[in-house]
Amino acid sequence: MYKLIRSILFLADPEKVHYFSMNLLKAACSVPMLRSLISSMYSPAKGTLPKTFAGLRFKNPVGLGAGFDKNALYLRELEALGFGFVEIGTVTPIPQQGNEKPRLFRLPADKALINRMGFNNDGMEVIAERLKKWRMASGYWEMGSDELKNNQQETNYEQRQTTNDQQPTRNEKRETTNDQQPTRNEKRETTNDQRPTTNE
Repeated sequence: MYKLIRSILFLADPEKVHYFSMNLLKAACSVPMLRSLISSMYSPAKGTLPKTFAGLRFKNPVGLGAGFDKNALYLRELEALGFGFVEIGTVTPIPQQGNEKPRLFRLPADKALINRMGFNNDGMEVIAERLKKWRMASGYWEMGSDELKNNQQETNYEQRQTTNDQQPTRNEKRETTNDQQPTRNEKRETTNDQRPTTNE
């Protein structure tokens, strides 16, 4: 079945096939029952592979790199496929069309693609708003806010600890002051050294 579907898809332009396939998956995932079925097929068992890195929590360590979902259009669908995280983009400050088509080429013998897309994307403002709506709809907005608060509290605590470590204690201050002040004997010796002798 896979070889048959693959041979049919390979008759069309690679870029068109990419969006056609993802839009089919998007339509399937719009039905809750189908989305749950797809997720159960491709996602690891809940809680078996969680990872924490740089204060961020991931369901599993397998992610999708930038270039596949340039405009953050398929986040729910990619999550259903089991990815622990997705890197979107490339995103530029303003929208741009990218290079002229065709700009994606198959290398069947090498099982590879040549990508000459040229950073085509909807621009950071549109994509940022899209991400905001996705997080609110999926329930990640509040979770992300709590994580940011916790991370900020941890950072503030670490900064206070560092400041406390750098500040000398009272005893250290006294010792430093005592070390800098000369003793009476040192004062006498200094005064005697500064006075000229009778022979001089």
